[in-house]
Amino acid sequence: MKRTAAVLRKEFYHILRDARALYIIFILPVVMLFLFGYAVANDVKHIPTALLDQDESVASFHLAEAFSRSGYFDLTWKATDYQQVEELMDSGVVRCALVIPPGFAVQLARQSGSEVQILIDGTNPTTAQTALFSAESIVAHSNAELTAAMLQRQGQQLALIPIDLQSRVWYNPSLESLNFNIPGLIGIVLQFITINLTAFSIVREREKGTMETLIVTPLKPLELMLGKIIPYIVLALAISLLVLAIAVLWFQVPFNGSFWLLLFLSF
Repeated sequence: MKRTAAVLRKEFYHILRDARALYIIFILPVVMLFLFGYAVANDVKHIPTALLDQDESVASFHLAEAFSRSGYFDLTWKATDYQQVEELMDSGVVRCALVIPPGFAVQLARQSGSEVQILIDGTNPTTAQTALFSAESIVAHSNAELTAAMLQRQGQQLALIPIDLQSRVWYNPSLESLNFNIPGLIGIVLQFITINLTAFSIVREREKGTMETLIVTPLKPLELMLGKIIPYIVLALAISLLVLAIAVLWFQVPFNGSFWLLLFLSF
C-alpha cells in the first residue's frame, strides 16, 4: 500500500504541474456541457413568425393568441400585405407567417368554414416540421373549441368521442433534448478522463524515459497501475459531480432517484 500510495502521490503532482492536463480535466467538460446544453439542443420553440391579419376581428385575434400562447410561435412581426411577408421570409427575419384572410370571422359565424394559411421556411427541415405539426395541432384544438361553442349556442351537446387517448410520457415528460443530452455527457466525461488521460500518463512516462526507472523499482505491476488509475478515477468522479451540479442548477435538468446509486454506478 505504501508503494501504491507513493505512485498515486507522484501522479497527482504530475497532474497539478501540467497545465494542459488541468485544462483537459476541468475546462473541457464544462465547455462540452454548455455546447450540449445550447448548441446541440434540438428543441424548436419560439419560432420567429410574421402575422398578416387581413380580418382584424375578435376571432382572428383569438387565433393569433392561440399561436402565440403555444410557445412555438413568436408573432414578432405584423405584416401589412403579402409583399412584406415575402420580404421577411426571404431575408430570414422570420421562419413562418400566419395569414388570416378577410371575412374570416363572418365565415365562421355562418358555419361555412374559413381557411387560414401558414407559410413555413423549409430550409431547416427540423424547424419546418415542428412548425407544421404545431400549427396543425393549434388549429385542431381551435376547431374543437369552436365546434363546442357552436353546438352550445344551438342548445346541443357535443357528441361523446368514442376513443379518448390519454397519453403520458415517462422519464422525460417535457420531451426536452437537454434532459437526454446532458446526463449522457456524464458518461462521456467518465470515459474520457479515466481511459484517455490514464493512457496519456503511461505514454508520458515512456516519452520522458521514466518508465524504465519505475520498472526497476520494487513496484509490482498492479501497484504501478493502481497508482496511475486511482487519481483519474477520483478526478472523473469529481468532474461528474460538477457536471451534475451545473446540469441541475443551471440547466434545470430534473434529478429523480438515488444520488448514491448514481455515484456507485459511476464508480
